[in-house]
This record gives sequence, structure tokens and C-alpha cells, in this order.
Amino acid sequence: MKLKYYIFLLFILPLFSACEDYLDIVPDELATEEDAFKTPETTKRYLYSCYGYLPNFRLGNSLDMLSNDETLSLLSQQKTMTEGNYTPTSPGVTYWNQLYQGLRQSYLLLENIDKTPNMNLDERQQYKAEATFLVGYYHYLVLRIYGPAILFNSLPALDLPMEEWPERSTYDECVAFISAKFDEALSYKLASDPQKQALPREQSNLNLGRINSVAVEAIRARMYLYAASPLFNGGKPLPVGDGAGVVEGDDVSNEYKAFRNLNGEELISTTFSQEKWVKAAEACKNAIDVAESGSPKYTLYTKYTSNVDGFPIKNEVYKATRMTFCDIYNKELIWQETRREVADGGFQRASAPRASAGRPWNAIAPTLAIVEAFYTENGLPIDEDPAFNYSDRYLFSAMPADYNVANLEIGEGVTMNLHMHREPRFYSWISFHNGYYEMDRNSNPETDKTANTYVDGWRIKTQYRMNDFHGFKGRSDNYSLTGYLNKKGVSYMYKWVSTSANTDNRPVYHWPIIRLAELYLNYAEALIECNQLEEAKVWINKVRSRAGVPDIDTAWAPTGKTLTQAKMRQIVRQERTIEFYMENQRFYDVRRWLLGTKYFNVSLYGMNISGVDDANFFKKTILVSPRKFLKPAHYLMPIPQNDVDNSPSLKQNPGYF
Repeated sequence: MKLKYYIFLLFILPLFSACEDYLDIVPDELATEEDAFKTPETTKRYLYSCYGYLPNFRLGNSLDMLSNDETLSLLSQQKTMTEGNYTPTSPGVTYWNQLYQGLRQSYLLLENIDKTPNMNLDERQQYKAEATFLVGYYHYLVLRIYGPAILFNSLPALDLPMEEWPERSTYDECVAFISAKFDEALSYKLASDPQKQALPREQSNLNLGRINSVAVEAIRARMYLYAASPLFNGGKPLPVGDGAGVVEGDDVSNEYKAFRNLNGEELISTTFSQEKWVKAAEACKNAIDVAESGSPKYTLYTKYTSNVDGFPIKNEVYKATRMTFCDIYNKELIWQETRREVADGGFQRASAPRASAGRPWNAIAPTLAIVEAFYTENGLPIDEDPAFNYSDRYLFSAMPADYNVANLEIGEGVTMNLHMHREPRFYSWISFHNGYYEMDRNSNPETDKTANTYVDGWRIKTQYRMNDFHGFKGRSDNYSLTGYLNKKGVSYMYKWVSTSANTDNRPVYHWPIIRLAELYLNYAEALIECNQLEEAKVWINKVRSRAGVPDIDTAWAPTGKTLTQAKMRQIVRQERTIEFYMENQRFYDVRRWLLGTKYFNVSLYGMNISGVDDANFFKKTILVSPRKFLKPAHYLMPIPQNDVDNSPSLKQNPGYF
């Protein structure tokens, strides 16, 4: 039997730093089982290939990074998704076939690895555990993106005609199947010590992108949280807000009642089950216990220590939140994406403010919606904090010369009231007019140091009016659409260069797939739905404390409001919106809460980037960016129409015709 290698994904996108030696491979269509598994080294390369089909969660061709209401840019991929211009015949960013190819690749390893001669038996067990997890994980990604999956419990034949593919299983059947695969992966034991799992708690530095046993439980917990969420648990939104709350969102239960397999079963149940929330809470707590017990112990990232002379930031919370996942050695990342961002088009370059030659793209622009989502310095929403002047938030004035919020050193000059008296995460992650953007300027040409935006070797004062250094200036690209820039995920050590010759200037760090803070907020959300409100506060407060935000009861006491289940639901959702800003989460959160029409089918706002002075710039301005979210279609991504046409049993998702 011949093995199809899918070369372009297999090895030209090295997954780990150790993979760069693995480019010399057998050409496509000439590889046989003997070639792929003839030595332990070729088998290792084949294991790496099983990971090669995973979506890259960084900027680039990512479905969920820029396809929501957090930011706007001129990148075409974002435009296609936010405008809702994707269909089964033109699905935009699609992973459907890629995920099933990865699933098949993983089954091939399981079928053939025992043929490898002279292989270390412990490594063989670990590889089997990893491949088994990947079988489950590829199914999980299909479930997360497309809804009910086609389940394969063994290796599908390479030449299996589409018309013979099985039909989609129900959502709940998929959850049970994937969880069983995760259990199977964890059941593999070392040959040398049958008491120990073959999967390590933590991979070595060279293998950090490979799965570990803690991450298996973390992903399982996330899956159960999604399964309990309104989109997949009854199809009706839940009330949020003060008192008993107000029901807002889309009801898709009628559309899902008609979404059935050939046996007439609902593919997504329209019957609400409280037991699913109980199961989610149990899975989340188990994942936390596994992460926090044993060695190494996963912990929230709370401190970044810089040994660079003259580094200006004194506030430890500010430094830690900015570097939450930019610090490659932090112990909060449970599983991470380790493929390096591309040198001349990566996330940091797209986020950073332009230099003289425009090499940073000056492009990823937070919307006013996300700017207003961050809390005040008192840990409250800006429209509920009695100490925050909400009605005058768009007025502007000069920041006092000594304005220094808890050593944050946020900027200097005239800015909007909206930008003052906000929480540390706002200043860590959002760049606003006359605010500081902290990054390495010490090695830049003197011509850049003479620019009026230069503060010192580590700070740039960003200015976004029409004719300012970082402003629109009538360019066709490389400008902020909203009058803001993103700072999250941009390391302090990113070099602000002014020449195209230096393209490899970005610090290497790993992108989070799942981190400990998510486990805490996942658990809190499930606890709230189980009406265990006081216990939910404990886990939300852990995240708030790390972010320098007062605990929930202290923050809400001045409002006099009762924190009911509906109010706590609102609080945990806003906490997720803030904490996981720009981390591939909001795309799915808004959908599973059934709030797509509310957030993704409305106009977005920013500043008036054509304004040449403060009076004209500091205006809430509607952005010329069409937005469309269709109910029920856009709650799930479309399956490519060609596959639907070729497989009589493959049912398309609701709303696509």
C-alpha cells in the first residue's frame, strides 16, 4: 500500500525547532510503508507529519483570528469572513478536507508503527498515544468548526469513494467518541514502567508543540463546555444582566429541529440538558486539578523579569499581562503552537506601529467595541462604574503631567476620557492616540530617533490623526482603520525597524492553544450554569487578581446590584472577552452563546482617522466595513459543496443552499 505524504503540509512547514533537519524525504507517490517506517528517525518524521495538518492559529490564513468584532484591518481574509461572503461553493477559509487528511495520517501511523525495527519501546508507546489523541483532536476541530462530524473509528481507505462515506453522527455522539479517543490516548503506558503514562505532563523544549497529558484533559474540558453551551444544548439563548436578566440572542431551535440524519435523529439536540453543564463543570475541575498537581505545576503567569538596562516599565502587572504568552518560558501555556510566524508578514509586524519606511504594517486595529469592553480601573464595565464619567467618555483633554496610574506610565498629551482610568490589561494590549507603545528602539537608525514619536529606547508615542506619523495620510494600506493599534502578542523585544533589509526582527514565542486562565474561566462559566455562584467568583477572581483588577464583590459593591445568575453570566462572558482578546476565542464564544447577530451583524466604530486635529479625530465614527451574519447559517461553517455533491449521505449545515 502506498502512503500519500501531502508534502507541502508535511515538512515544508516545520512544526518544531527540531524539525528543520527533516526536509530530505522520499518524493510524493514513491513513499512506501518501508520508506516511512524503516527507521526510528523516519517514524519520528512521520509523527511530525501527523501534526502538520493542524491549523496555524497565528495571523496568516487563520479562520478565527480576525473574523470577529475585535479588530479591523485591510487583510483580505478578514474582509471575506466579517462580510459574511462565504458559501459552500466559496467557503473562504476552510479546514474540512485538511482535518480529515490529518485524521487519516494519524491512523496510518497507528497502523504501521509496529513495523519500525529497533525502535525504543517507550517512544513507540508515546507516538501511539500522540497519534490516538490527534485522531480525537481532528474530529474535535471538525466538531468545533462545522458541527456534527463524520466519525472514523479506523483507517479510512485512501480510495474510499465519497459516495461510500458514512453520514454525520449526532453532536452528542461525536462528543462521546472524541472523549473515548482521549481516554485511549491516556491509557498508553510506558513499556519500561507500566505504571506511568506514555504521554508526558510536559514536553521537552524541542517538542513543546506536541501534545501532553495535561492538555488532553484541558481540551476535553473545553469540548464539554461547548457541548453544554446554548448553540449545542437546546438552541436557545440564555438571559443576562441585572435581576432575572433579559434574553438576547438568536433562537435556532426551529432550524435545528429539521437538521436530521437519515434515521431522523436531530444532529444537534434541541432539548436542553442541565446534565451537560454538570458534566462540563466536572471536566473543567478535573483539568484544573491535573494541571495544578504533579510536576511541573502549571500556574498563572504573574511576573516578567527584564534584565535590559533602561527598561521603563515599573508596574509588574502591566509587564506580565503584556507578556502573558510572549515569554516563551512561562508556565501558564498548557499547549502551544510552535510554528514560527513568517518573517515579513507575521502577527507582530502587522500589529506594530510603522517606522520611517513603513516596515511594521501599522494594520491590526482594535475596534471601539473592544476598547469599550475593557473594565475601568475599579474592575467594572464602563457603563456601570459610578466613578467613571461614561456620558463624557468621548470628550478629550491633556493627560496631567504627573498622570501615572499605578506606575503604568500610559502616555502623554491630549487623549480621550475613554482612555483614562482603565484597567491594566487595557494599557497592556491597546494602543491609543498619545499612548505609549513599548518596544525595542535602541538599535534603530538615528533618523527614527529624531521622529516626534520617539520617547526613549523602549517607548513610542503613537499618534493616529490624519497627518500624524502613524496616521492615515491617505495611504492605500499600512494604516489603522480605527485610530487604535493592537499591542497584545507583540513582545517588548520586537525591534521597530525602518529598513526592509532587516526582516527577521521578531522575538520567537509560542502561540497559546490553551492556557490555565481558560481552564479557570471555563470552570467558572459551568459553575454559574449550575447556580454555584460563590464558587464561580473564586475562579474568576484568580484571573482578575493576576490582571490587577479588584475581586468581583469589591468591584460591584458600590453599584448596589445583586449578582444573580444572569448577572454572573454577563460578568464571566465579559471577563472572557477581555482576557482572551486576540486569542482565537471570541469567534467561537459569540457563536456558542448564540449572540452572532448582536455582535457580528452590526456596524463597527472607531475614531475619525481623517480628522486632522483633536476636535475632528476624537469622534465616534462608523467604519466603512460591511458586516453580515446570517442566522442560522453562520453559526457553523459550510461544508465544501463539492463534498456534499459527491456524498449522498453528507448533509449540509442549516442555512446554506
